[in-house]
Amino acid sequence: MKIFISGINGYIGSFLANHLISKGYEVDGVARNKNNLEGLNKKIKVYIKDILDIDTLLIKKKYNLFIHLAAANDIDSKNDKDAILVTTLGTKKVLQFCEKNSIDKLIYFSTFQVFGKDSGKINNLSDLNCKNDYAITHLFAEEYITNYAKNKQLDFVIVRPTNVYGATVSKNIKRDTLVPTCFCKDLLKDSKITLLSSGKQYRNFISLKEISKYIKIIIEDFEKYNGQNLILASDINLTIKEVAKITKKVYKDISKKDCIIEVLSKEPNLCNTFVIDTYPLPKLSFSKDNIKKEINKIFKLMS
Repeated sequence: MKIFISGINGYIGSFLANHLISKGYEVDGVARNKNNLEGLNKKIKVYIKDILDIDTLLIKKKYNLFIHLAAANDIDSKNDKDAILVTTLGTKKVLQFCEKNSIDKLIYFSTFQVFGKDSGKINNLSDLNCKNDYAITHLFAEEYITNYAKNKQLDFVIVRPTNVYGATVSKNIKRDTLVPTCFCKDLLKDSKITLLSSGKQYRNFISLKEISKYIKIIIEDFEKYNGQNLILASDINLTIKEVAKITKKVYKDISKKDCIIEVLSKEPNLCNTFVIDTYPLPKLSFSKDNIKKEINKIFKLMS
């Protein structure tokens, strides 16, 4: 199978591309610029094109599947213009590119944030309640895809990952605002983690490797998942403070230096509770040791 990935030099895209290459798939992709290409497998051909102009990109190879990852991240989406143009209009351009090049299968990376909740039972049929531009523009992109598929020959799967973490394929790929990467950065700078909240809030953490495993499952049984919105989540729920403590321990083991966690707020006062159901995807076995291993890798990349 030949796979084309947008945002192939990004945080998830680069890791996923390398993973799929290692599993025997042929992978190429598009990036906005030549930055952060050094970590990609040398077999990958990268086209340089802005996602808003991808419909003008000329390719000769026939691809079976498009994986769409190019979007404004949660920080860039604070600029509403970028969020709307890159995430929403960019998706429309991708659909035009797929039609032009006879690509009839698409996997779109949306976000768990479209649910707008972090408590109770959450599954792929739960009500949506977007609370920021990052979520709203991803939901708009989802709507473009579902409406387009009604009138065109396109099969699609939309995935909504929870909190993604993990070491990048290159030290030049910067996602320093993500937990636990932001904690690693703080410790290397000041030997201190500063929590602006109480840290009592639980989050579901899924690694880049686990994301890639799920995508391979979807690819191999695409017809089963066609037309569905799927949650990508692990069975590991940790509080922000728990992740900070794990990061602190790994740092102390590596550096032999003392360090502290400074908590600046008592809010939220109570822990949230939630259960995420990834059905119809199969349950994968995850280990809390994974996060320790990834934190170790992140420190090595940053050092």
